[in-house]
Formats: sequence, structure tokens, C-alpha cells
Amino acid sequence: MAITYTQQPSGKLGANSPLIYQVNDASQKATAGFYYKFEVFVWTGSTTIPVTPIATLSKLPDTYGDGRAYMDISRIVTQYVKTNYLVFGATAPLIDLGAYWVQIKVSGFNTAGGTTAVSVAVNSNRILATRGYAFTKDGINSAFAQNVYTDRTQIFLTLETTIDYLWYNQSGVSSVTIGGTTITPIAGTLSTQQIQGFEIKTALTTAGLWGTNCNIVFNLSAGGTQTIPVIFDCATRYGAYSVLFLNRFGVYEGMTFNGVYQPTWAVNREDYQTALFTNADLTTAWSIGMRQTKQFNIQSKENMVISTNWIPESYVTYLGQLFMSEAITFAYNGIYYGVNCTDVNMERKRVTNAKLIQYTLNLEYSQPYINKIVR
Repeated sequence: MAITYTQQPSGKLGANSPLIYQVNDASQKATAGFYYKFEVFVWTGSTTIPVTPIATLSKLPDTYGDGRAYMDISRIVTQYVKTNYLVFGATAPLIDLGAYWVQIKVSGFNTAGGTTAVSVAVNSNRILATRGYAFTKDGINSAFAQNVYTDRTQIFLTLETTIDYLWYNQSGVSSVTIGGTTITPIAGTLSTQQIQGFEIKTALTTAGLWGTNCNIVFNLSAGGTQTIPVIFDCATRYGAYSVLFLNRFGVYEGMTFNGVYQPTWAVNREDYQTALFTNADLTTAWSIGMRQTKQFNIQSKENMVISTNWIPESYVTYLGQLFMSEAITFAYNGIYYGVNCTDVNMERKRVTNAKLIQYTLNLEYSQPYINKIVR
């Protein structure tokens, strides 16, 4: 009998969740000295599997698993899938290095048999892995079933929104209609072409609908449509600020914060006293500001408190992805700053008990004010 797979992923998956493979060779697993050899392939470009794996691992049959072997390759895959694949401001982006083909090959060997395989190598299914994640409570090895990679059922913008994105499955969406304008996916089988997107502000401006409530209609390849309404809120007197974050599908989408924005600074210093003779000739008067205490700025960071306007309950789950995101970017004056969310808790508000829903986040610029040498 040959090696068989179970719990094998297929389709498009998030590599930040477990990518678990279970293999079994019923005829060889009880043989003395038998072991499984896993070859892991992670590559970009065409669908053709490379000749050389990027990792090779050996595993003994699991005594408590009836001789099966288990392998989670998610940590290997995330070393390759990028989070900085997007050129912010790109109008019609591709997933580029934000998605990689992933496949494994498993064969069986015997310690007494040398380099000759006793179980012929068997390939797994090929998957496309992004830097997203599937909620474990929904099941392990869950593929992305959506054709449009967002959990937003409606999009709230203001005229001050800087940037926002929507992404979709190239094979599942035949075209996107915005007013009288049509966006057609780029055809191809390369990994870089499997997930495509567009910048919302640019798309609405091209369609002559920027500032107007309208619908973005995704025409599905299997028939039917998926419609996401765009609603423009009035900007508050505090102004609106745009944030991009890597969502659970491993693509960037935006959030417009239309509430209070308040920056703060935190400075950590180190002081020491210098000798008087290093600062003056001892005849200099104190009144001219002789400096005997010197300070070193060892860490300085800028933080911001940023608030949403009133949002619907459907936005709460979507906003929760921002809290959990590993890559958040703050757009300000045409510059994109990496930031981190310092909040560790989030209350899920509901209309039934909160009436009006608003959230405040604490973000911290990931770049300090002074350069630090990392050793």
C-alpha cells in the first residue's frame, strides 16, 4: 500500500494558522526502523512544483497515532510569505509575494534500507498560502471559502479618507462593476495573480462616484453577484484618518477613523553628572547656564489615541481583525507609517446593550524618534 493523506489542506489558506498534514502507510508503519520523510516545497510563480524542497524533515511513526505521522508546516511557510508585498497607493495591485504555492511530498524509508525508499513518494495537494489565519474555533485547515476577501458587508468612508482596498479571488470573480466602470481581473495561473485587488478611492474616482453612496458589485464566475455598499459619512471636526491592516485573509484593507485623534510622546532618558572642569575653567559664572547634568535620550516613541465614529454592529468583528493584525499602517499626509496596536483587550459591543457603538484604539509608531542599533 502507498502513503495516504488525511486532513490535507486545499485551496487558499492562511499560513498563520496550522497547516497540518497527517500521513499513513498501513503496510510499512509497523516495520522496524521505518520512518517518514517529509519534503516541503514553498515557491512563487508557475504551478510547477520545484525539483528541490526548501526543507526536509524525518518523522517516526507515532506510537499513539497508530503509526501515522503528523506535520505542521505553517512556521516554515511564514518565513517566505511577505507582509510588505503591497506598494501602498497602487491602484490595481496583485498579491505578489504575499502568497506562495505550498506542497509537500512524503515517502517512506527504513533505517536498514539506506537511501532507497520503501514507500514511493506521494505528493499532497497544492495550496496557495497567504499571511492570513483561520479561526481555530471554526476548524483546523479551513480554506478561504469567500470570493471577496473582506468581512465588511458595507464600507464607511469620508471625503477625507486617504486609502482603502478590496481584494478578491481571481478565479471566483469574473469582473467588478462600479457604476459604469468595469474592473476585469488579469488572467493567469501564477501565484502572484491568484488574488487581485483595487484601491477603492481610485476606483470610485474613475467611476465618477467619489463622495457618492454607491455599490461595488462583484460578478461571480459561478453565477450571481456579491454587492458591497459604500456609504459616505460626514467628516467630524477632528478630521478623518486612514489605517491599513493585514486582515485574516492575508490582504490589506482599510479603516477610516472619523473621531478624536490625539498624539502623545513618551521619552525615556538617562542622566549622569560630569565634572565641573570638563565644562568650564572654574571662573565661568553659573548664570550663563553651565551644564553639569547631561542627558541621553535612550528611547522616544510617539503614540496616538484614535477613535471611530459611530459604527454598525457588523463592523465589530471586522474591527477585531485590526486588533489582531500583525501589520498595521497609518496613512498621513501621503506617508505610510508602520504602527502597532497596544490594546490587548476588546469588548464586543452590541446594539442591544450599547445602542451606539464607538471604539477607541491606542496605536504606537513602530519607529522610534532616534535611531537604534540592533545587535
